[in-house]
Amino acid sequence: MKTDHLFFSRIIAERIRQGRRNKDYSQQFMADELGISQNAYSKLESGKTPIHLDRLCEVSAILDIPVYDLLEEALALIGTGRMHPGEIARAR
Repeated sequence: MKTDHLFFSRIIAERIRQGRRNKDYSQQFMADELGISQNAYSKLESGKTPIHLDRLCEVSAILDIPVYDLLEEALALIGTGRMHPGEIARAR
């Protein structure tokens, strides 16, 4: 479902935002490194644009954060078996 996808995109996006801020990188710096506009990067970091695996790997390398660490919270919510993506979206 689209709602589920956006929910997990936002969780991952928040982890990316935290990582960028911890490195004191600007959105413009990240955009330049990724070869995209600052506006496109902003949408990615806000979760408005879903992040694809290849882009996630690029972001991971720039921030020097393992991909797993960026996905950890979303994976934990699914991995507990107590909440499926649809249930999580309805709970929010």
